[in-house]
Amino acid sequence: MGIVYRAHDTRLDRDVAIKVLNEAAVTNATRIERFKREARAVARLSHPNIMEIHDFGAEGNVIFAVMELLEGVDLRRHLDQGRIAVREATKIAGQVAEGLEAAHSEGVVHRDIKPENLFLNNDGRLKILDFGLAHLREPLETESSKSQTTLSLTEAGTVLGTPRYMSPEQVRGQEIDCSSDIFSLGCVTYEMVTGKHPFLRKTKADTMSAILHEDPEPMGNRRPSVSPALDEIVFRCLEKRPRDRFHSAHDLGCALHAIGDTRTWSGRAIKRRALVTTRHLVAAAVGAVVMIAAIFGIGHLRQPATAPPMLPELLHLGVVPFTVVGETAEDRSVADGLTADITRKISRLEPQSGGRLWVVEPERIFTNTLNSCQAIRKMFNVSVCLGGSYERRGDVHSLTLEITDAASGVLINKDIIKG
Repeated sequence: MGIVYRAHDTRLDRDVAIKVLNEAAVTNATRIERFKREARAVARLSHPNIMEIHDFGAEGNVIFAVMELLEGVDLRRHLDQGRIAVREATKIAGQVAEGLEAAHSEGVVHRDIKPENLFLNNDGRLKILDFGLAHLREPLETESSKSQTTLSLTEAGTVLGTPRYMSPEQVRGQEIDCSSDIFSLGCVTYEMVTGKHPFLRKTKADTMSAILHEDPEPMGNRRPSVSPALDEIVFRCLEKRPRDRFHSAHDLGCALHAIGDTRTWSGRAIKRRALVTTRHLVAAAVGAVVMIAAIFGIGHLRQPATAPPMLPELLHLGVVPFTVVGETAEDRSVADGLTADITRKISRLEPQSGGRLWVVEPERIFTNTLNSCQAIRKMFNVSVCLGGSYERRGDVHSLTLEITDAASGVLINKDIIKG
């Protein structure tokens, strides 16, 4: 839609980029409006991970935007060289999440997150580009923003974006919100890690059908060094229903940051063996939690007659980071990964609980460094805590789970799982 030139700002003595609408676009009212939309959207944002626009205007028939000059390559060119190291991909995804958080907080939904719109500076910093399809949830009060052309770009029923990176609601032409960008970022992250797009098929129609109806293959199947935690994060981004994804780009960024610092998932053979074991631990732990949930009558699970009388009616649950017996740096990372994994799996029971279950997201626990039930109760007013300890002796991993009433501190249930 536009041509980008390198230029020099003589007033401020700095190099800049000037994006000029091409001749065909200048005669197209929709493209002009989209160009203006991009300038307005980015102008209201200020974040290190979003390309900055310095100025916007017209000179005769030339419509232009003055932007910061970026030195590097877009993510598509990087991916053309092959899949990306897991740690680097996690870092890139985290930067995108931070940029999206800034945009979403200003009411701006990007709607076209894809590798071509993500730029990697030579210094390693990522920039989100091209807000030309952005939807302003709270439009600026200008004559242009009130125009019929602007409205036509955001109406429900209009499909805008790049098909393979669209969310299910975008494919259907429905109204979208911030969770649509989170889905698109999930697609990009999957592609960075595995080298394959999660939904790409031979035709556009088949690709859109896969987005609507199919689940992608686990990333660990394509790349064994991928941690269960990262797999879980990406799959949560790719949930079909917006409400099942991360509630915000901030929460997604916290989750990526938490696993990005870990040294557990190096991909070396000895650690892959431990990874397989912890996968079984997670499955077993969640099975135990589901059994405990039966006490509260969640979903189709009925409350037994022997249920302790102290059980709270509302299960507002916080998961306390597991303590580590004989702690090492590696064991601490495994325990934190289990804490996050188990929490997210429990949260999937929320829709079945009739509003009785609400789980505090692990990112909020880790971000606020909450290491006790009392601390979590004070900040989030939880009624129940799940905690316990993790221990590794040789190839044997043990996980002790404890359900505690947050107000009284009374132990409700306890289970020990080995794998």
